[in-house]
Amino acid sequence: MISIGQYCQSLLSSQKFTNATTGCVLLKRIKGEPLPPARWGLGSYGIYINAFGFFYCAFIIVWSCFPSSLPIGLADANWSPLVWVATIIFTIAYYYAYGKSRYTPPVDFVEGHRAAGVTLQQSSAA
Repeated sequence: MISIGQYCQSLLSSQKFTNATTGCVLLKRIKGEPLPPARWGLGSYGIYINAFGFFYCAFIIVWSCFPSSLPIGLADANWSPLVWVATIIFTIAYYYAYGKSRYTPPVDFVEGHRAAGVTLQQSSAA
């Protein structure tokens, strides 16, 4: 049962990542901002496909947090929402405590978007 739970948790985590990236693309399409050049595109149906993917992922994420059976006890509770919220809180706290001052976003390394004086990140061991 533990391996099934770990598989479901990893699947749920990847679903959340997929929803975040799809949401970012959908937001750019809604705002009318240009997307980076690509080999292929979704054409005029792109916004509808992204919207469907975003809302489908949200639907799956919401329903995956419900318990699998009733009544619910500590042994058979669905702990994934608690683990997910704890991970998000830790990540946000870590970003503001450490990452915000040391992280260089990848877009800063793209030619034409690089800010003056931006160099590659240095390893703390060097």
